[in-house]
Amino acid sequence: MVKLMVELDDMQKDVLKEVSNISSGQAIISLEKYVKVQIKEGLPFMDIMLVESIPRFIGDVKKDVVGVYSNVEGDLDGKVMTIFPIQSALVLVDLAYGRKIYSTKELSDKESGFIKEVGESLFNSYIKALTDFLEIEVNRGESNILKSSGGKIMKKAGMGDGKELALVLETNFSVPDFDFEGDFLLVVSTNSMNMLLNAVQRKFGF
Repeated sequence: MVKLMVELDDMQKDVLKEVSNISSGQAIISLEKYVKVQIKEGLPFMDIMLVESIPRFIGDVKKDVVGVYSNVEGDLDGKVMTIFPIQSALVLVDLAYGRKIYSTKELSDKESGFIKEVGESLFNSYIKALTDFLEIEVNRGESNILKSSGGKIMKKAGMGDGKELALVLETNFSVPDFDFEGDFLLVVSTNSMNMLLNAVQRKFGF
């Protein structure tokens, strides 16, 4: 992986992984309210990477994904995004509307609005876990939704110039007959990422 300007020691990684675990649990609660079925959680993944590395991380850069994104400001300045592979978004629609899985082939305006609402709910859960745990203040603006190939979505959403840093939390969820995943991205400047890590140090006194 590309060398970062911000380096994490083992303690900082452990703390951010704990935030990942907490936020993933909150995300499951949020999802279950929409799909009305029990959701099982896979092992959450957390890392910090350059924005230019994200398209390769989320999979086939030519495949379509759906992203819900928003600006954030306060102690951290940048953007947040929840990304779903297109098939996962379609399955969420099927579950929410009580349809047979795989019956939805395209997202209508109404269904896109539903995915936007789910995406907002998920990154609200992630942000709340992060801010509550580290005792920092972060506010988000109006959210937007877009569909794009995985290789172009970061640029279309204005998520940094490629050299920005992203806190990436990935959680695999499963429901009966289908596994789906969602990626949460917090893209911030190097200064904001340093502030985040400083908050970890203040919180735990190391």
